[in-house]
Amino acid sequence: MFSDFYNAYPGKPLLANAYQENYMPGSAFKIVTEAIALENGIVSLDSTFPVETEWVPPQTNDPIQNYGGSSCGGTMAEVFYRSCNIPFAQMAIELGPDRMVAGTRLWGIDEKVPIDLPGAASGNFEQANGEPIDFANNLP
Repeated sequence: MFSDFYNAYPGKPLLANAYQENYMPGSAFKIVTEAIALENGIVSLDSTFPVETEWVPPQTNDPIQNYGGSSCGGTMAEVFYRSCNIPFAQMAIELGPDRMVAGTRLWGIDEKVPIDLPGAASGNFEQANGEPIDFANNLP
């Protein structure tokens, strides 16, 4: 059948990728991370971050780098408008899985899309059993 051929084709050409696939959120998620960190008192508008080019998170030897390997840090406003990767990773680590997942729920992440779209994908920040994805076996 026609659709079987295309459903098996690389790139899934029959999917409306904008709402039927999940993608890494990228820098847009920094807004959510900072808001959750502010709400939980992890950071404040007066927080500052060291200027760094890379940082190795706990339990890994794979460093996080800023875009293009650039040096980035400074005040909260500066790391936000420059979209420094390292401070946001550090905020997420400091929050930990429970507060991060609870905060994403307040933002509506993992909820079903509120309009009738066929086959709409939802977020997947936690597993079916409620455990945070990618955090369950990687606690500091």
